[in-house]
Amino acid sequence: MNLVYMNQKPKEYRIPYSSCPLCNFSFTKLESYISTDKNYYELPDDMKNIQWVICNRCEHIFTDGYFNSEALNFLFRNNDAPSKTSSLINIEGRRPFWVPTLDKILGYVKSGKWLDVGAGEGSLLVAAAEYGFFPIALDLDSERVKFLKSTFNIDSYCSDIENFKQKDFDVISFMDVIEHLPFPGKAIEDAHSKLKENGVLVISTPNTESPIWKPMTEANLNTFYWHNLEHYHSFSKKNLYSLLRKTGFEPVNYSISNRYKICMEVIAKKVIC
Repeated sequence: MNLVYMNQKPKEYRIPYSSCPLCNFSFTKLESYISTDKNYYELPDDMKNIQWVICNRCEHIFTDGYFNSEALNFLFRNNDAPSKTSSLINIEGRRPFWVPTLDKILGYVKSGKWLDVGAGEGSLLVAAAEYGFFPIALDLDSERVKFLKSTFNIDSYCSDIENFKQKDFDVISFMDVIEHLPFPGKAIEDAHSKLKENGVLVISTPNTESPIWKPMTEANLNTFYWHNLEHYHSFSKKNLYSLLRKTGFEPVNYSISNRYKICMEVIAKKVIC
């Protein structure tokens, strides 16, 4: 996708996929949309275009390219970091949402180090700390990292998991994160290398295999996902399980997320080869 500046050549803002990022097979165009999200109104029209494609083999649904670093900076540069007050209110209000997740995790891991990738405002880690876990946050938003450090004394780092050097975690979570990553398989492989032998991975992401996905789409009630410029992937349960097994995990628990519509939450144990 191009952004044309006056008196300049078209500028590339997306890096195209050459093949399916899950199985390396060819793909076919599926649906195209123009984002109507109010947060994107000030973006150039060309950046609002979204072309979804589908793999001809595994049927994974993904966009035909992912934003390069310059485009991402352009996309987020007008985003205002939340104030400390609003963040505290959000965290307090969202703590109860994490109770089902924490209760399920306790069936596999009772305590230890919990790394949350894409920690956001930090409500999961605040709740995990109440349950006795030692919380560690990764986020690419430096202001959120500073907030978590200064307010809760949580070990917080402005980094992705690939470039994060710590290891031996008991729990690693990707809550509503992998759909934002150009190559989610690489991030899950990195998680595998950083978990203890008995460690668990927990992932929340939209589920295209849910019986409600298709009718919601046909009724034009699923625009939150199809029109989302920050999403590169729409996983089915089948393809998420396949990716987990391919990267050294065995899914052990499936549930429906209580935070976002049409989302699944999966717990997987690290497999030792």
